[in-house]
Amino acid sequence: RERLALNSTIASVAFMRPRFSTGAPMTIDGQPRRPPSTIAGMAVDDRYFRTVGMRILSGGDFSAVDTPGSPLVIIVSESFGRWLAGGGDPVGHRITDSRRAGQAAPIAEVIGVVSDVVTDVSALEPLAIYYSIAQQPPSRNATLVVRATSDAAAAVREAHQAIRAPDPAITP
Repeated sequence: RERLALNSTIASVAFMRPRFSTGAPMTIDGQPRRPPSTIAGMAVDDRYFRTVGMRILSGGDFSAVDTPGSPLVIIVSESFGRWLAGGGDPVGHRITDSRRAGQAAPIAEVIGVVSDVVTDVSALEPLAIYYSIAQQPPSRNATLVVRATSDAAAAVREAHQAIRAPDPAITP
């Protein structure tokens, strides 16, 4: 990421990893609730929203203080936030992550709300939870997200070169 950030063809670089998609019941502020549709979950870094052009609507973004040992924090989509807080402010609400069978269920606090991104026209109010990638277990897989300054093809070439630089066997 640091190598690409110095490149004049690239405006911003971020990482993301899809985590899950579920419609299962969840615990919000200690109360069980069933979401009205599927929830998409992904882990993103502190530059993701800026790179993809999503605005923080309330609360804040992930930061360097979000580490594996710090309290778990999440950012939710605007639609998820409306459902979560019944139209009020979702910042500060807590969601218990009960998908990890046989483990203590971690509790994540909502620290921010971002604009919705519609990727499927059958879900015009997309429910999404964004986890801090820094608080997730290490992984060998991630998606590199790049915003070009102007020439997208040049940015793609530069990203491919940067990915292959440490190991030419890596396939972007």
